[in-house]
Amino acid sequence: MLIQNTRACFSSFFRKLPAALLLLIPLSLIYLGFQLRSAGGPFSLVATDPEFIFLFSGLALTMGHLDLFTDQPGTPLQVLEGLIARITHLFRPGTSFPDDVLQHPDLYLHIISICIILLVAAGVFLAGYIVYRRTGNLPAALFLQFAPFVAEQVFSTLERAMIEPLFIPFFALFFAYLWLDALHRLPSHGLAARRVWLYAIMAGLGLSMKFNFVSFLLLPLFLLRNWKERASYALLAPGFFYLFTFPLFIKTRAFYRWIKALVLHSGVYGTGETNVLDLGQFLSHLSTMAHEKKFLFSAILAGTLLLLASYLPPLRKKMKGSPLPSLLTGLLVAEILGILIIAKHYSERYLIPELLMVVPLLFVCIQMFIRMIPERFRRVEYLLYVLIVYLLAIHPQTFRQHRMYLPLKKKTYEAKLESIRYLRQLPAPDALLLSSDNWSICPEYGLFFGMLMTPAGSKVFGPTLSKIYPNTYLFKEYEGQFFDWSDKPHLAGELLSNHPTAILVANRYNKEIYTQLENLFRALPEAEITLAYQNDQTTIRIYLIRNKQKY
Repeated sequence: MLIQNTRACFSSFFRKLPAALLLLIPLSLIYLGFQLRSAGGPFSLVATDPEFIFLFSGLALTMGHLDLFTDQPGTPLQVLEGLIARITHLFRPGTSFPDDVLQHPDLYLHIISICIILLVAAGVFLAGYIVYRRTGNLPAALFLQFAPFVAEQVFSTLERAMIEPLFIPFFALFFAYLWLDALHRLPSHGLAARRVWLYAIMAGLGLSMKFNFVSFLLLPLFLLRNWKERASYALLAPGFFYLFTFPLFIKTRAFYRWIKALVLHSGVYGTGETNVLDLGQFLSHLSTMAHEKKFLFSAILAGTLLLLASYLPPLRKKMKGSPLPSLLTGLLVAEILGILIIAKHYSERYLIPELLMVVPLLFVCIQMFIRMIPERFRRVEYLLYVLIVYLLAIHPQTFRQHRMYLPLKKKTYEAKLESIRYLRQLPAPDALLLSSDNWSICPEYGLFFGMLMTPAGSKVFGPTLSKIYPNTYLFKEYEGQFFDWSDKPHLAGELLSNHPTAILVANRYNKEIYTQLENLFRALPEAEITLAYQNDQTTIRIYLIRNKQKY
């Protein structure tokens, strides 16, 4: 009996061991996400773009408005945020839903962020578990789960409430499906068996999340088996994109103009000259990416060389009938095309989809390589997994960079808290004036930003915000005036006439804007402006302003 019980225990242990191992990386992602969240502090102190935009769009959606922010487009995140906010409010009775969100934006964003972190972990676990269950290859499943650790800029997005962290589970599940399709290991019934439809759904969803998914729209074409399937996919994918980006139902023309501006203009966000491409800038961006993302370009080079080698006569026979060359070709085309598109308007965060596919790209390379070598050497597969994980782990742009940045984030947060303590001990002014770059020690700035970036935001939210935060104004440096919650402009003299005392809280990277602000009030004979507080580490300045004739 004892022997039988012991065997049963060991049998149960080994059955559960793979699932336990597949939890290691998802749990690590949860730990990293919580660590980053606590180090940075409330979102209004860290970043308002795009966090407050999506919060306002999610709120507007739950209030029945369809005219939402569609620049990314980001619609799935807006739906998710609206749903999480609604559920959160069920546990916060006493205040109307819109009022509670606008009074406590950082609380709602924090809860949304925690939900995103848990969703990321769940998606990564599910992707690994599916690959393991359908292939029986536990090391391969664990290796694919490691994809978010290719660069610190990828896993550091876990602290943000934006699209990029959602790309982590999306690409994990996307490649898991691609891989199972290549191996002919998909289920024989259900939605998963309807390959064309599922590829179209994933393509529409990916593009509705953010436009930098666009190059990966081509990837399923390399695994679909005939032109009929490819034509069906090409027709269905735009339809699902339109469905997932449902605000386009009422703003198709505006969306078309936005896309046209992005394509025809060489500057960011559809600005600059109408020359489509600034060649000098394009080549400079390519050079920057090649220098900063050596691991990405090395993976592409390795894949290209291996693909060319697979067409050599001695190896062509071994790869005959295998879908791996097609899958590798699709990955290389998607990666290279994505890089070329991003080089037009380069920003590090735009490369996150390409970085997330580095590990899958190397995984396919390994699978092709072990099919090229004699069978007795094929256990080298596991050594290659370990080697790549080791190289990523010691790379300066992964965990080492994280260990360097984390103390800096904590130090910056402490400096911001010091500024908040100073601001709170000042006498209450008649008006609060704000001028910031993407964050502020006053959450009102994030609310201004989110409201103004939401279509008809001042009309929908302005009356409520003016009631909750009266006599608060945002400075727009390109217009040289202050704006209230209804987006109505006010001159500095007008504000000082109506509000004898004011506090101006500013944090700008461009120091000329401080001079612009100071000169606005120094030009008024009745005004007195004093720099009461300055923190060079955080660029925060607090000015005390008074009307000498009234106070």
